[in-house]
Amino acid sequence: MHRLGHIDSSPNHSIAEEVDSSVLSSSAPTETAASIALPDVDDSALTVRVDEIRLRRLIDESIVIPDDDPALADGPARDQAEATAPSPTPLRSWREGRPSPPSPGLDRRDPVPASVAGKRLKRAIDVVGSLTLLAAAAPMLATCAVIIRRGSRGPIFFRQKRIGQSGRAFTMLKLRTMYVHADSAVHEAYVKRYIAGEVGADADEGAPVFKLVGDARITPAGRWLRRLSLDELPQLINVLRGDMSLVGPRPPLPYEVEQYRPRDLQRLRARPGITGLWQVSGRNQTTFDEMIDLDLQYVDRWSVWLDLSILLRTIPVVLFPDGH
Repeated sequence: MHRLGHIDSSPNHSIAEEVDSSVLSSSAPTETAASIALPDVDDSALTVRVDEIRLRRLIDESIVIPDDDPALADGPARDQAEATAPSPTPLRSWREGRPSPPSPGLDRRDPVPASVAGKRLKRAIDVVGSLTLLAAAAPMLATCAVIIRRGSRGPIFFRQKRIGQSGRAFTMLKLRTMYVHADSAVHEAYVKRYIAGEVGADADEGAPVFKLVGDARITPAGRWLRRLSLDELPQLINVLRGDMSLVGPRPPLPYEVEQYRPRDLQRLRARPGITGLWQVSGRNQTTFDEMIDLDLQYVDRWSVWLDLSILLRTIPVVLFPDGH
């Protein structure tokens, strides 16, 4: 198990941005591991590659083959499909008791958007929008950098591994809002409880349920940055790189994806975004299952007009974090 960096949290975006990200333990088949064991590849790169292979297997397991599909009726085609199906993995065993609601998109693997025209249009909006916002936010970023440097020792920017579209790992950028070398164990345990629907005791009355309340690891400057969502501004660079989009489901951590049910994995069909339907739909008070429902609504209903609507609705959410 390799540690890949500190994780930083924002009350407006992610349930798991507060601690060091743990990479999923690798359990790739022997022949797969042998094929990627190159002599010049360091251990950390090899671990990330194995994690991506494992996540691909999880996504493959989430695909449902209809029993009445004529292409897979009894015969050679069905025998071949069953012979090549990935073997079950022990992941998410602690969540087996929680039923998985049906999803209309469970039997599809198409990325979002699926059409070439849709991909090009969404990408064009991302590039133009991120360049414009970076130019406009440059003075604010410079000010935040000075505040972070004077507030506590450590780097200005924070990097962490996230899981993107189709299970691909990438490095996400944020402004640092936590003390260096903050312990990750408390938040990792909290994330598991949140996904299991067991969170409640940690939140005060009226407080958000998706974040750890009263986290002592956050710096004074970090609390201000998070409240205004300014710590998310460097992710515009991720948008330019093509790792993220302006709009999409939030990018989860590797150990978070490890807890996903097959239905939950469907949110990985879309490229992760800085904002999304969840963020503008009562993000602070939603349960994990409600968050998944909102993400799947976005995946199934995607359109350019939906993206533009979410971007417009994000403005008051950022300016008024309380929702008023």
